[in-house]
Amino acid sequence: MRYAGRPTRDCLFVDPVMDGKSLLKILNLNKLGRVIGVFNCQELGSWLCKERNPREHVLEPKLSALSSSVKPVDVEFLQEVAGENWAGDCAVYAFKAGILLRLPKNGSIEVTLGV
Repeated sequence: MRYAGRPTRDCLFVDPVMDGKSLLKILNLNKLGRVIGVFNCQELGSWLCKERNPREHVLEPKLSALSSSVKPVDVEFLQEVAGENWAGDCAVYAFKAGILLRLPKNGSIEVTLGV
């Protein structure tokens, strides 16, 4: 990776650590294109500025899995990065599943992740 990862726009005003419903999507740039990593960070911590009840001790996460869609349009400035000869297709690789997909720029793929 060439730069620090950044959250995608749809993650900017949600709480992917404590809201119980949001996945964290991080965008980065490598030599060949853009990369989006998707993570389920729910109940894995708490914000330092939020006070917790000392009697409240979570032994195991309450959530089993969360789903969200990942779209090529989540990538900022995709058209400009891809260039004028871009036909609109994107390669999507699901690492855990080991699946490589071809997705149109307006398409989406559903991602379900456990905690």
